[in-house]
Amino acid sequence: MRASQVDQVVVVVLDGLRPDAVREFGLDEMAALAARGAHTFAGRTVSPSVTACAMSSLLTGASPDRHGMKSDKFGVPRPTGPLHPLPAVLAAHGLASSAHMAQLPWVFRGLGRRLKTMLGLAYAGFHGHTCTSILDGALAHRQRRTPGLLLMHWPDADRAGHRHAWMSREYGAAAQRMDVELG
Repeated sequence: MRASQVDQVVVVVLDGLRPDAVREFGLDEMAALAARGAHTFAGRTVSPSVTACAMSSLLTGASPDRHGMKSDKFGVPRPTGPLHPLPAVLAAHGLASSAHMAQLPWVFRGLGRRLKTMLGLAYAGFHGHTCTSILDGALAHRQRRTPGLLLMHWPDADRAGHRHAWMSREYGAAAQRMDVELG
């Protein structure tokens, strides 16, 4: 078997982005990316469909009933069985994982550090409040070129959807901002 030439995988979570927003708001970078590779616009998230549950399932491969995160309130989960978080599995094979997301309020920073350790992340960066600042922080970290997983969570569309309604003008502007940064 031939060794893989891939040394880094980048995952960008576009939180709150509806599939129909790609066409509705002319998200050209996302459409072009989908056209160049494997994709689906019919994927579904876990139930309940809230960020904490979905991110926990993405990083562990487990359902909310298994990983214990069942609300949109981040906290230390109480799993009902063993979990094998992707960053920890990668670390066991010599591949580091980094996560980049929006700045946490100071009262939650200890929880952020604890979750970083539980997941097996080598680095967790909390950068500003938008996809632009998160991308800037991730790119600065990526200069180190460590093999493994680089995960970014962009909250712009989700925040705009909660604040102004999904598919609103403000939501569209947030989706377009994420599209530009994805480019």
